[in-house]
Amino acid sequence: MSTAESFDEFPEWTFGDRLRKARRHAGMSQAEMATAIGASTARLSNWEAGYNLPRDLVGTAEAVASATADAGHPVPAGWLLGLILRSRCFSPELTLVPAPDESQMELEFEPISRDHLRVVHP
Repeated sequence: MSTAESFDEFPEWTFGDRLRKARRHAGMSQAEMATAIGASTARLSNWEAGYNLPRDLVGTAEAVASATADAGHPVPAGWLLGLILRSRCFSPELTLVPAPDESQMELEFEPISRDHLRVVHP
């Protein structure tokens, strides 16, 4: 029997987890973030709690990215959507696992559009 940990044992952040972390990183209350993105506080609270997802997930991520940038603490929409694991534009305490040595990585990112994403509800 192996004692090595599998990747299945690591917690996975949901959109709600990332939304809450981004809001707190920007120093915003739920009411402030909800106003900034054009949603009700109850709706934002439900998203953060994971009860449901925004109908326009990409649009919401873009609005949150804009709101956090306006607050002086930008969080990229790609991070909110789980497409970026780590970004230099916000503090390292938002990173779940240590990032590999970036000097040994070759990454290329292409811009995404709403046409490339599809939300599937279980």
